Parts: sequence; C-alpha cells; structure tokens
Amino acid sequence: MKFKKRLLSVMVLGLILPSLTVSASASSKTIPKKLRGTWVSKAQYNSKHHSKKTMWLPKLKLKVYKKSAKWQMKGTLPVDGGHYDHKVHTIKSTKYRYGMVTLKGKTMFTRQNFLAAYGKKIVFGTERGTSIFMTRAK
Repeated sequence: MKFKKRLLSVMVLGLILPSLTVSASASSKTIPKKLRGTWVSKAQYNSKHHSKKTMWLPKLKLKVYKKSAKWQMKGTLPVDGGHYDHKVHTIKSTKYRYGMVTLKGKTMFTRQNFLAAYGKKIVFGTERGTSIFMTRAK
C-alpha cells in the first residue's frame, strides 16, 4: 500500500513539476557577433556644400557589445541650442528577433532603437522610421 502511494505521489510530481519551472524565452537578449564592434557614420548635410549651417545629422559612433551598445554624437546643429552633449550613452538589448535587435535606454530620438545587418553595413534605426547606415570603424 505504501509503495502505491509513493508511486502515485511521484507520478503527480512528475506531471506538476514541469509546469512550475520557468521556460526559456523565444527571443534572446544577446547581440549576434556579426553586429558587434565599432561602427561609424559620417555627418549628413542638406546641400552639396558641407558646412555647419547645412548639417542635419552629426557624426555618430556606435560600439556594440554582447548585451548593450554605446553611442556618441559628434557635431553641432545650426539651430540655436541644437547641439548634442557629446556624452557616451548606453542602450541595452531587450530582444533579438527576425534578424533585428531592439535596444532601450538612453536612445537617440525615441524610446527604442533597432539594429539590423544590411550586407557589410548595419542599419541603426529609430522607432519612427529614421535609418542610419553605418560602416565598421577602421
């Protein structure tokens, strides 16, 4: 009789225990190796004549690590008070799905940024559709 009770309790535990454990999430937080490293983009201007008056996006430097990325803008905008603080800001990876990494934290223009591979370049995008194509730093 004791043997049947113990066998029954082991069987019940065998059925209940898997439902109590934490399952792995479908999306990973680590950034793939092909996206890691130092990436840069050139400043972007409104006209062919490159001057501080026609700059609309300063130079961007992005260092991508295993679970985070650090970005820094270098340059000033022509608008009064429209300058970047030149500080290094950290953003952390929240998920990696369908070849795109979602980053949150001290982001550039919105609450979320995205990283995706595009051949030998990467696309550093924002929530509202701005895309910056970046190349590896030398």
